[in-house]
Amino acid sequence: LTASSRGAQKLPSFMVAVDLSGKDTSRKPERARPGGAVPLKDGLVIDHIGRVDEGLSCWRILKNVRTTMGWSKYVGSEGVYVSSSNPSQMKGIISMPNFDFESLSLSQLQVLASLAPGCTVNCITASAVIGKYRMQVPELIYNLPNTCCNNALCVANPQNKQRDVVPVFERVPFYETSVLPGVKAGDYLFRCMYCQWPHRYEGIWSDGPDSKAEQGKHG
Repeated sequence: LTASSRGAQKLPSFMVAVDLSGKDTSRKPERARPGGAVPLKDGLVIDHIGRVDEGLSCWRILKNVRTTMGWSKYVGSEGVYVSSSNPSQMKGIISMPNFDFESLSLSQLQVLASLAPGCTVNCITASAVIGKYRMQVPELIYNLPNTCCNNALCVANPQNKQRDVVPVFERVPFYETSVLPGVKAGDYLFRCMYCQWPHRYEGIWSDGPDSKAEQGKHG
């Protein structure tokens, strides 16, 4: 996420720049949440991770983000909080002081968008947010840890032990299907590239409750 890419007119489809013009972007210590970290002087803050209705799932997503992105080696803090904009939801925050956000590549940001769609990436210098981006669900999710196809007959299902096959899911427009009887128009649908089996976004993660329920039905 270099200075040139931050100023680019054309960002990838999974990134949306938040307009900071005319806004106070300074990070004030007095605005810290109770029990939360003091705002950074320099570094990276990932906010709005998860946005779910219970804390356990939010903690699971936080752990998945930190481990998959390779951020466990960095000093920082993380926590789960009640969303101020929607008190019925929880959200996760990862804060990493002095993190070199210019070292983030677009491929890494796509992985982050896959792990935590809807999160915001805040680049902070001298106690001010100089760049803010909202991550959106990518069109393709592939070769990420803890993802698998729920179709028991698919080569990408772990029980078939095809270790050289990496999971690949393509986002598709909503459609009704008997495979997912509870699917709603607002859900993101992902189709396995090998067998065309449809999944909710939550269903492609092998450690998520939605995936376990679907595997129980079709295994």
